[in-house]
Amino acid sequence: MIDLQLMFPTRTVALKMRPDPFVLFYRAHAKESLRKFDEAIADYTASIRLRPTIPEVLQNRGICWRAVGKPSKAIADFTRAMALRQGFYKAYYSRGEVYAQQGKLKLALADFEAGLKIKPRSYQFWRERGLVLSRMGEQAKAVASLQKAVTLAPDKARPELARVLEKVRKSKSK
Repeated sequence: MIDLQLMFPTRTVALKMRPDPFVLFYRAHAKESLRKFDEAIADYTASIRLRPTIPEVLQNRGICWRAVGKPSKAIADFTRAMALRQGFYKAYYSRGEVYAQQGKLKLALADFEAGLKIKPRSYQFWRERGLVLSRMGEQAKAVASLQKAVTLAPDKARPELARVLEKVRKSKSK
């Protein structure tokens, strides 16, 4: 296994010689993996300054913004990433998660449904859609969405999804 801490000095020397948006991206990703979100944000931002057209950099910086409690900056990055690459489903998912956390359920639902148009066999989108629908009081639709998630999910994810589905079914009968 590579010690990510040892990578930073080498990449820092390389960046001083010639700044490269991809080197910055990979260094930021390593810092993000170590949960050094502020440092990762700085490197992602430097990468964006050098090459503002890479949606993955914006996506990852948005995840870091969310991790440090700045949802509006996260949403801005996810939205910009979606504008750069049509059909960038990861940004729809991430932005939908932030909207759901903020209680902006209609916006979250719109993002999860847009994601399903891009990746209709994604159990994650079906799960998140079901959870949002449940919070909106649309229990029958929530159950249907969660059932779809269970059928699409890999074996390791099914037990947890089945528990979530059962919980939503019980809340439906109350």
